[in-house]
Amino acid sequence: MPCNVCDEETALRHVLRKHSDTGSWSQLERDIFMHKYMGREKTVLIRMNELTGAISEYARLNQRYVEEDILNQKHQREMGLDPDKYDFGIDAGLLRELLETIEDKIEKGELSTRGKRNDPVAALPEDLLSRIRENATHHRTVTPQDRSDGSTPFAASDQDPTSQSGNGPSQDPLFPEDADEEPDTPPKRRTRQTRPASFPVFGGRLTLVPGDSNNLYRTLESLWQMYEKEKIRNGGAFPQIFRMGLRLLAETAAQELNMDLKEFVDEYATLAKKQIRDGQSGQDILTFLHNQHVKPENLTGLLQAGAHGYTSTGNKEQTMAISILLGEMLTLSRGKNTNPQ
Repeated sequence: MPCNVCDEETALRHVLRKHSDTGSWSQLERDIFMHKYMGREKTVLIRMNELTGAISEYARLNQRYVEEDILNQKHQREMGLDPDKYDFGIDAGLLRELLETIEDKIEKGELSTRGKRNDPVAALPEDLLSRIRENATHHRTVTPQDRSDGSTPFAASDQDPTSQSGNGPSQDPLFPEDADEEPDTPPKRRTRQTRPASFPVFGGRLTLVPGDSNNLYRTLESLWQMYEKEKIRNGGAFPQIFRMGLRLLAETAAQELNMDLKEFVDEYATLAKKQIRDGQSGQDILTFLHNQHVKPENLTGLLQAGAHGYTSTGNKEQTMAISILLGEMLTLSRGKNTNPQ
């Protein structure tokens, strides 16, 4: 292998030129290198990733224009954040929700290098901005020392871009910090985040008013439980079949309310998402829904795909996410404690 024998400063310049200037590093990886080896301050991407893990998780956030244009200090303050505080003055869960919302706006094209680049706050929901400002008034500031005791729920460690593996603790090939560490100790692989096992189908047992939608819901719930317990033979295609059932369930509930499917989704999906957010484990559930690309704006399309896209609807996790959002919609529209139309 080619090797440059040189002083430390020259070696660092070679590494930077090879990886950063050629584009093989993401913006976050470049920022981490500049902080660790070039004496630069931690950037907003590093700090937000330490608190939420969202920057390394979502590629659309891991960009230079996001760092310099959307998340500069001026816009942070307009969003209700305090750039002078380590935790930006709000709870980590709410900070992650803000970042996920920005990622969603970038995906939709509502935030880009051209659209609202200099006024990103105008593209963000006023409800979210209000909750950020309200949270900032009673938030207990978190310090870097607090991360060691687990008080920041989404904390993510800095991934050294010069490490040879993307998994486990980073190891500096130029300047090993832990010389006494056993060299043969294999790095621990990091497990990809998935939904907690405590998320049941439909988000839990529903109590609906008597009718066709309740009967269909009870049947689907029983079938899913049988599937989870592997009591259904040849169940490889079950997620696709269950997705068809979710479409039928949503249409049945809509008919009982004298609506069509789109009207039913438009009426209840956004409110259901808010109810989930305010409930127990709300942020974990919303993160799961977001990772499965299930949101009020595309729910109608996902349900319709369940009736027509057999080969493209076999994602069990996404099917579970759809059932959770639909379950909350059924509780709002057909729950025993509501006033059905």
